[in-house]
Amino acid sequence: MVRSFAAALAVASVSAQTQIAFVGSGGCDGADVGCVGGGDAEHTIQAIEISRDGQMKPRPDLAIPTGGQPVWLTKFQDAEGSKQCMFVSRADLDDIQSYVLAPSGEATVVGAYKSGGAAPVQADVLYALSEGANDVLLVANYHGPDDATTSDGAAASSMIINEDCSLELADVKPHSGSSLIPDRQGGAHVHSFTAAPYGEHRNEAYACDLGQDKIFSYAVQGDGKLTLSSIIDTTPGLGPRHLVHTPATSDGPHFVHVVTEMGMTVNTYEQTMCGDTACLKELQVVSLVPEGQSGEGSKAAEIVIAPDGNTLYATNRGLLNTVTVFGIEKDGTLTQKQLISAPVYPRGMTLAFNGGVLLVAGQSKTELWSYQVKADGTLASASVIADGLPPHPAAFMMFESNSVLV
Repeated sequence: MVRSFAAALAVASVSAQTQIAFVGSGGCDGADVGCVGGGDAEHTIQAIEISRDGQMKPRPDLAIPTGGQPVWLTKFQDAEGSKQCMFVSRADLDDIQSYVLAPSGEATVVGAYKSGGAAPVQADVLYALSEGANDVLLVANYHGPDDATTSDGAAASSMIINEDCSLELADVKPHSGSSLIPDRQGGAHVHSFTAAPYGEHRNEAYACDLGQDKIFSYAVQGDGKLTLSSIIDTTPGLGPRHLVHTPATSDGPHFVHVVTEMGMTVNTYEQTMCGDTACLKELQVVSLVPEGQSGEGSKAAEIVIAPDGNTLYATNRGLLNTVTVFGIEKDGTLTQKQLISAPVYPRGMTLAFNGGVLLVAGQSKTELWSYQVKADGTLASASVIADGLPPHPAAFMMFESNSVLV
């Protein structure tokens, strides 16, 4: 069934009085030399209850054992709004583990499914956009390390989402190549694979390959098959990591914003046409490093966009632990509005309550910070929690607690 899923989520977020943030662990960041691993405790998704004012409390009754490293959590809601699934990227097991979530937030495991590559990280859902098409899970298989003798396993893959939340591998597009920085780009590293609706090409998805400094544009067919549309080169050494796009409901031009890990920039592109296929036209590059400061010892992490498409948030981690707030102009370009402190190594970040609360996970010290989002999109610190989290939190999935699904 074709539906406006963004609108359904917005209604659910407005109606809920509390929300649950499921939180997964990414282990210690390789650059965080003082970090101590959390052992088996990292193989459990913990739950935190969030209120509208940003206050937080642990919900240990909703903890979910995963049996592997839950580095990314992806939400899916079916067409009727009667079922919610959670797909967990287990990077250490090269698979996606699937759960059905009850209205209370309790999880029932469905199964584990090989991701089509090595070390799956970020994943995203492309909802069916025509009758007879399938809902598809897009999976970024990062691969690694850079001293490996082969890059086999770096890939963008697609998986059919079945009615019972099980998955079927539909297609795999291997990536191979390298770029400027040997110890980070010695091989291909697909860091994200994100659906980005665009006009008649609303089935387009973009794979950011940090290892090759490229963004691959794929058309996703109704059966989940992937067709390469175009390849966009970024400046060597930037390392494109994650991206967000203009809300699907927006009129006029559509834009994509990409955070680059080593470059510590946000690159803005307009979605356009290159012949008969969709591609990206670069409009702007803005830095996440404050003017007059050095970016040495830091790297960018996450990027999120407000549901109304007016504000963008991006994090830096390392020596610079910050969230940068940008206003998004009508032409898609960004104007910095605020730079605010974040927990050490702020890897995971998400919005709750339809953009009313921002959550940022500090990977190094195992902490979660919340911020209230003001009318202009800027942030005010709300609360900090260190209890009830998995060690080294790095992933989020929001769930409307005890609410009627839309």
